[in-house]
Amino acid sequence: KTGAAWLPVDQDTPVERLQICVEDASAVGVVCSEALRPMLAETGLETWTAEALLAPNDRIAVRRSGASPDHPA
Repeated sequence: KTGAAWLPVDQDTPVERLQICVEDASAVGVVCSEALRPMLAETGLETWTAEALLAPNDRIAVRRSGASPDHPA
């Protein structure tokens, strides 16, 4: 329902195969390991590394307004 997909790949996967996979998925971005980031740079997609996403963050999360118990999910 969210439009998200999980596509596990190995570091040994050829760049051409990665390109086909992300094109078939109509991906707009990829979450990957730091080791895969250089390979995925060739796809032109935005990349986020798991290491960076899991790093401690001092920023305060801002709640979105407008949500209430009456709104689904």
